[in-house]
Amino acid sequence: MFNTLLRQGLRPAGSTALPLVLALAAALPLASPAAAQTDIPRGVTVMERERPEVDPLGVQLGGFMVFPSLTVQGIHDDNVFAAANNERSDFVTVVAPAVRVNSTWSVHDLKLGAGARVGRYADFTSEDFEDYFINSTGRFEFTPRSYLDGSLSFNRLHEGRGDPDVGSGASPTEFNLSEAGVQFYQGFNKVSGEAEATVENYDYENSTDRDITIYRTSVRGDYRFAEEYGAFARLSGNWREPDSTSVGVRDRTSNGWQVDAGVAFDLTGVTFGEVFAGYREQYFSQAGLDDINGLSFGAEIVNNFTRLTTFTLRAESSVEETTAGNASAYLQNAFSFNADHELRRNILLHAGAGYSTYEYQGIDRDAERFTGSLGATWMANRHMHFDAAYTYTDHSESGADARTLGFNEWDGNLIMLSLQLHL
Repeated sequence: MFNTLLRQGLRPAGSTALPLVLALAAALPLASPAAAQTDIPRGVTVMERERPEVDPLGVQLGGFMVFPSLTVQGIHDDNVFAAANNERSDFVTVVAPAVRVNSTWSVHDLKLGAGARVGRYADFTSEDFEDYFINSTGRFEFTPRSYLDGSLSFNRLHEGRGDPDVGSGASPTEFNLSEAGVQFYQGFNKVSGEAEATVENYDYENSTDRDITIYRTSVRGDYRFAEEYGAFARLSGNWREPDSTSVGVRDRTSNGWQVDAGVAFDLTGVTFGEVFAGYREQYFSQAGLDDINGLSFGAEIVNNFTRLTTFTLRAESSVEETTAGNASAYLQNAFSFNADHELRRNILLHAGAGYSTYEYQGIDRDAERFTGSLGATWMANRHMHFDAAYTYTDHSESGADARTLGFNEWDGNLIMLSLQLHL
């Protein structure tokens, strides 16, 4: 789990070093909280709010703005191998250069990005990693309410030791993830619709039996009863094709569909989001692999409790790929709650909690995971931001096959201090 956090570059959420960050921040002149209470756009959260006095300026190149950055992190992980016993701790140094390029055109839009995350362990060098990415997104506008979005990305990543579907190995498993997608949106008076298609390809290092391509399509229609609320329905499908299957390895080729209905709401920009529920089915080609059917659900509810505090609640169920034993897949139900508070214009406090369940189909294994986090961000000026983060994870397993397959319960603590440099 902790290496997964390092790979994903999650926004820091706390640290035992928080008092140090706040003490340093107090040494500089800061804007008062009252300054944040003016000119806040509808539906904008504390984290999304523009802060012109500390936001990076970037570099103008013709019709584009270029935003280079360099992040350096020091991380202490007290359970590097996500072990149940004999936990081993280590200090990790992560260097992450990145660049964003955004168009400034009055019509249409193009964004490009590239970066890397290089991690070095002080003691356990087998866990060292070099991740990198390159991506692009674009929008072609036919009219302000009719547009075509596209995206393309390539990522070189690695799996964390605490991933619920990863067993033990000599070193973390590296893989390539290539993604492409297109989405068309058309809005009318009270009715709008969108159609989307995406493809994902996973290419694992030294583990070709896990290589897979996933195709997804969906169509969605919305009807807005009033400015504050509306309803929507969505139909989606997926096709999952392993790239190759060795003799004796399960062929997890499958296809499925899902239908959902829900409500979207925006109550004066203070509380907004959407909630939906529906039904799904997933069919597997190989005999002996359990098909999946049942209820689906999801939600994202944002509440600007005050103009300085945002609460965010998320819930989602999904069917995920697995290579654990004879399981066909696993159902993941994930719930999270996050709070962000603007202590001062350039000091943000964060807290969060998450709970996930993993229900493996066709074998006797279930897992649960709880995460809790605290943190702070200090934007000292346009060029220098500091973060401090603390994350606790508790992972539990149940079922006879969990023990047979070598999956164990574990917990751990991760502390991070981060410096971000911007132009």
